[in-house]
Formats: sequence, C-alpha cells, structure tokens
Amino acid sequence: MDFYFVFLYFLLVFFFYFYIADIVAKILSLPLYKILENSEQTRMIFTGLPEVFISNLKISFFASFLTTFPILVLQFFLFISPALYKKEKKFFLPIFCLIPFLFFFRSTIFLFYFNSYSLEFFSFVSDFKYREFFFY
Repeated sequence: MDFYFVFLYFLLVFFFYFYIADIVAKILSLPLYKILENSEQTRMIFTGLPEVFISNLKISFFASFLTTFPILVLQFFLFISPALYKKEKKFFLPIFCLIPFLFFFRSTIFLFYFNSYSLEFFSFVSDFKYREFFFY
C-alpha cells in the first residue's frame, strides 16, 4: 500500500513538473547559457515536431524522480525496519536519513559545477580543426 502512495505522489509531481517544464528547462540550461558568447540572443531550438513534447516529458520524469526519491527511500526503510533489530535500526537510520541529502547534494554539485566544466570542454573541443591532426 505504501508504494502505491509513492507511485501516486510520483504521478502528481510528474504532472506538476510537466505544467512548468519550460521553467525547469530554463533553470537546467543556465550553465550552458553562461558559456555561450552571446547568451542574450541564444535559445533552445527544436528541429522536429515531437521534440518539444518529448523534452518536456523527460524533464518532468527526471524532476519528479528527484522529488520522489526521498519518499521512496523513506518507504523502503519503513518496509525493512520491522525485520531489523534495535541495534541495526540505530545503525541504518542515519544512513537512510543521509541518502536523500547526499543525492540532492550530488545532483546540484554536478549540475552547477561539473556540468559547466564539461560543457566548456566540449565547446572548446568543437572549435578545433581536425584536419591539422591527421596526416593525409
């Protein structure tokens, strides 16, 4: 019954994020816009008809997974906690409390730190003239 609650919460959050998917896409593309030279004039383009819908679905799915993850971890802990001894519960409770925090911390660090460096690297590599490196 508890995992049905997680699934219903996931669907509710999914529809909410689908409604505001353009705002979430702007937030996620901030590191890319910081790297581009004329970031005031740049914008995302879609070349196919279903790309906007599919992009909004993907953004909504991943954002709703990030939002639902702590509840999923809590429900998992509540599921396995009756089978644990008191010492095991005392050991695993801080771990299960830290898992969502570390998950969000890792996600934000990757988005705003490592992602910007990887985007800088790939934009730098795309400027090379590859013919100079090959001996034809």
